[in-house]
Amino acid sequence: MTCRPSRARVWAVRTDHTTTDSLASTTWQYVNSSAVAAEYDATYANTPLFEFDTAVIAEAAQGAQSILDLGCGTGRHVIAFAKRGMKAVGVDLSPHMLALAQAKARSEPCRVSLVQANIADLGFLRDDTFDCAVSMFSTIGLIQGRTG
Repeated sequence: MTCRPSRARVWAVRTDHTTTDSLASTTWQYVNSSAVAAEYDATYANTPLFEFDTAVIAEAAQGAQSILDLGCGTGRHVIAFAKRGMKAVGVDLSPHMLALAQAKARSEPCRVSLVQANIADLGFLRDDTFDCAVSMFSTIGLIQGRTG
């Protein structure tokens, strides 16, 4: 499969999908921090865990043509999936994380789509939009007040 030049884009979404109702105020401060975003890759990028995670997900998603990365952060995993030929979409609430993901994706040979939204409110996506979805690290643990 040949990759097209990246045309990474951040989709503008309705503000009702960027609500912070499901987040503690300290979590919102973390998510909305440009300093956290700036330090994120220096802290977590190029670790053996990243390579391991990517390999495990690739094996589990074998045969999938599309993947949704919930809480994609600075884009490490969503970009890796796109480079493997998958239709890859990353969702994150942090505009700062998405800006870094967009900058990184532009320098890669594959297309990545990025959406600013709260992963607890993805009603704008059809149920059959993606073959698989991943949420790495502690992203799900940041959501509060949701059941079922």
